[in-house]
Amino acid sequence: MQEVREGTEVTETGMVCLTGEAIDRYRLVTLISSYALEINTGMKATRIPLSRVAVQYGVTARSKKKALVELMKVYEATYGEPLELGHSLVRALAK
Repeated sequence: MQEVREGTEVTETGMVCLTGEAIDRYRLVTLISSYALEINTGMKATRIPLSRVAVQYGVTARSKKKALVELMKVYEATYGEPLELGHSLVRALAK
């Protein structure tokens, strides 16, 4: 997450701008969080299926939980460290 912190610029008006490595990392973390949201609540994060976006990362899982696990492995392989597990991720993985 250090890359996201370093690649985040906050202007005087409070606008946030992501640059460099932070964009790709934030996109992957958002996708993982969206899967956790759908698993925990059943609410859709987007109009399109998340699996369409996950395919871009090489995820071929047919269930949301398996896709979440695969995406977390992609995150660890890409950034060399496991994703910090928040409450919603732990809850989604336990289901």
